[in-house]
Amino acid sequence: MLEASEETIRPGRHQAQWGNGQDEPHKFQDADQDNAYLTELLSYSLDRLNKEPSLLLEDQSCIRRMMQDCAASHHSAFMEATKSLADVRDHMGSVNTHLRGMLEALPSLEEACASFSESSGQVVKRRQSHKQLQANHPQLLELLEVPQLMDTCVRNSNFDEALDLEAFVSKLAFLHPELKVVKGLHDEVKRISSAMRQQLLKRLSGSIQLPECLRIIGYLRRMSALTEPQLRLEFLRCREQWLAEQVSELDTQNPYDFLKKLTDIHRLHLFDIVMQHKAIFSDDTTANPEAHVAADAIILSSWAHHRVTQYLEALKAHLPRIKEGSSLSSVLEHSMYCGMSLGRVGLDFRPLLPPIFESCVANLFTMSLGNALDCFHAALEKHKWIAMPSVPSSIKRTSSKGSSAGSERSGAVPRDGDSEPSEDLSLAAGAHGAPTARGVCQRAAAGVQRAAALHPAGAAHARGAVAAGRAPGRVLRAVAHARDAGRRGVGAPGLRVCLLHHGRRRVPLHRFLLRAAVPRKLGHG
Repeated sequence: MLEASEETIRPGRHQAQWGNGQDEPHKFQDADQDNAYLTELLSYSLDRLNKEPSLLLEDQSCIRRMMQDCAASHHSAFMEATKSLADVRDHMGSVNTHLRGMLEALPSLEEACASFSESSGQVVKRRQSHKQLQANHPQLLELLEVPQLMDTCVRNSNFDEALDLEAFVSKLAFLHPELKVVKGLHDEVKRISSAMRQQLLKRLSGSIQLPECLRIIGYLRRMSALTEPQLRLEFLRCREQWLAEQVSELDTQNPYDFLKKLTDIHRLHLFDIVMQHKAIFSDDTTANPEAHVAADAIILSSWAHHRVTQYLEALKAHLPRIKEGSSLSSVLEHSMYCGMSLGRVGLDFRPLLPPIFESCVANLFTMSLGNALDCFHAALEKHKWIAMPSVPSSIKRTSSKGSSAGSERSGAVPRDGDSEPSEDLSLAAGAHGAPTARGVCQRAAAGVQRAAALHPAGAAHARGAVAAGRAPGRVLRAVAHARDAGRRGVGAPGLRVCLLHHGRRRVPLHRFLLRAAVPRKLGHG
């Protein structure tokens, strides 16, 4: 090695090898250098070859001095290197121990890294969602304001805008069912939609016209909360509620005014409700005619039957309270007109009115006849009767002939009380001093003539009731009293003529008075 070093420091020798910066020659490089040196030796002369050993010794001594100088100048580095080498040898065991511990800790480190990766992934996702939330903050604010905006639209009756907002939120909930915010929005919108439906039904329970009804039903259909039959039932229920409120507001103290207003309400509003129902739900006839018949005909007819029944029950309850024939006639006229008007929509109930009014007409006639006969009886009691010198011969002959003919036909034997009155009995006060029989009966029938003109069956029913003897006992007693007064000759001339005519025909007096009071055309109906 020293010889090789001496060759390297000798001027001009091996500069190509050392000048290239190869500080650490390898085995192949040493072999090349040796070959080059041998080749160089072969080129020397004999003298040069003889000098070569001395030159090599000089180079060796020079290199040794250089090494000594380098060791002297860098002795501290050598000391430190030696010390470091000793330390490395001392700590090599602990390094091996720590290396084994690190190898044992690597699996747990790997697991910790995996868990950290997972947790960091969730954190990254949250961070991304927060970043997305921040980026879409204005749009989210608009979404969160949708329920409040919809509630404002409902309060201000902007139902079209409210339904558009509901459709938007429903579509959003269908597209993103997993988002809690969207679920909350959908639930809130459903609550507001339910309140809007109640508000629409409340409007439907008020006084509205057909265009408003069409709009409300259109809104309810857009909400899709009710099926078509349920929508029909809700419509009729709301209109029934409003109609019942109108009826409940009427004053029942005056039966005549109450029945007239009740009839007007049913004539106007019942007709309007039926027409509204047919106009609103008429579009179902072309789609499914059988379903239309089942839904419309049954539901609507049942409700209409209910309303007509309620009206007839009100007539039955309040007609007996009417005590005047003109008022009864006016109510009958209004009811007939109402039935005719409702007949345009298939609700003609006029055939149901005669049985109701017949009994009222009969009761009113019987009561009026009883009152008139009471007045007649009082007039007979208060009148001053006196005996006259003689009775006109014409009246006497007429009375005797009528009595004898009636006795022969009936086969009855005249009693003492039934004998013809003496001719010296008459009325001194004249015909104007006492009421006549026709006047009394006309007074009793005056209250029912108008009603009989509208529907003669009522008068016929009343006449049959009196003729059958169903008149009150005071009526029969008053007739008997008048008959006795006529036979005694103390009645008025007009009354006596009537009684004598009655005696010839042998007709019951109460029936004769009824015929005299009620015109023929009304009585026969």
